[in-house]
Formats: sequence, C-alpha cells, structure tokens
Amino acid sequence: MITLKSGGVQYTVERSKRITGLKITVDAERGAVVTAPLNCSVNLIEAFVKEKALWITERLQHLENMTGCRVPRKFVSGEQLFFLGDRYTLLVKKATDYQGVLIQDREIHVAIDDVENSPGWMVKNTLVEWYVGRARQLINARVNLFAAAMVQKPAAIRIKKQKSRWGSCSARGNLNFNWKLVMAPIEVIDYVVVHELCHLVKLDHSAEFWYLVASLLPDYKKKRQWLREFGPALSF
Repeated sequence: MITLKSGGVQYTVERSKRITGLKITVDAERGAVVTAPLNCSVNLIEAFVKEKALWITERLQHLENMTGCRVPRKFVSGEQLFFLGDRYTLLVKKATDYQGVLIQDREIHVAIDDVENSPGWMVKNTLVEWYVGRARQLINARVNLFAAAMVQKPAAIRIKKQKSRWGSCSARGNLNFNWKLVMAPIEVIDYVVVHELCHLVKLDHSAEFWYLVASLLPDYKKKRQWLREFGPALSF
C-alpha cells in the first residue's frame, strides 16, 4: 500500500488480485483509495486519478462538510467526532487524574501520557477501544429490548470492526454489529438492531421480512435513508 499525489489529489493505492479494473472509493476514514490489479502500472493509476480528480475533490468536500473537519482525520485537538448522532470536538490532553476517554460538555477528551510525542494512531486506538465498549453496552441493551418484544433470542451478540456492513445475522442466529454504529442517533441504531433481529425470523429481504420490520418500526425507511446519506461520515 502506497500513498501518492496526482492532479492535486492525495490518495492511497491498494493492490488486489481479485479485480481486473481500477476502482476508487472515498470515505472519512482513509480519504481517497484506489484499488488496482497487481500488474497495473503507476502511470495508469495516476491517469485514472487525474480523470476522476474533480469527483474525488467534491466527494472529499462533501465528507468534510458532514464531519466538520478535514478527512481523513489526524486525531489532533479540534477535530470533530460523532457519538449518538451528535458532533463533539476532540481534545487530546496530558493524563493527570485519569487516562483514556471522557465526554465533557461538547468535547471528547482523550488523556494520554505524552501528548507531544504521541502519534495519531495511538489516539485513534484509544478512541476505538472506548467506542467499542460503548457500542457493546448500548447495542446489547437495544437488542435485548426489541428481542423481548419479538419473543426472539439471538444465539450471540457481537460487536465487530467491520469495514462496510452495519450489521449481519448468521444462519446460526448470531447477530453482528459494526462498532461505528454507536456514532449514529439512537433511532438509527434501533433500525439496524430491528433489521438484524427480523432476520432471525426471515433470513432474506422478502416482502414478508420488510413487513415485519415495518410492524416494529413504521418509519424504518427514514432511518435507512439517514444511514445511507450520513453513514460515510460515521467513520475514522
């Protein structure tokens, strides 16, 4: 994996033996990423990025407008983070009376031993650990709430570090949820929870499945649309 700059756009190149063409994605976690075949030349990649430069720039600007800061983040004080649908300002500070993460007013404080020499990945890892813990606590509670109403019992509830999926249900009845979901409003979290619980009854997306979802959340389409629109910003 390498980072290049072409046409005024900085991007990362990932090689894959699974694809035959060039593909580009833009998200709040990594910025612009070009996935290329193993034998694709750098010149061809650069030409592809130059062709897509305007689209990439517009997409990055759109994400930065939603997140309220430059993306991808560097995990320094002043950047913006989401928690339960609200935006908080990141404040990295020296650990004194506590170490870790604390929400105070409209700020997310990350207290570490050496602020000046701590790389961004260290702050990020501290935040991820905290978010995963909050996600496990909250999502477990919401699953149990709706499962009781549906008279359903999942085999297991797991919080995972998934790249693209918000949730999934296995044939064995295991429910998996993306930790980043805790960045969304509670009503959007409930939609994903109900969606996966309904798969315990119908492991497909048939009309019967959506009828069951609607019986529990009549306005589920609004929640699903919110996640499609703002989901790309719920990442770091």
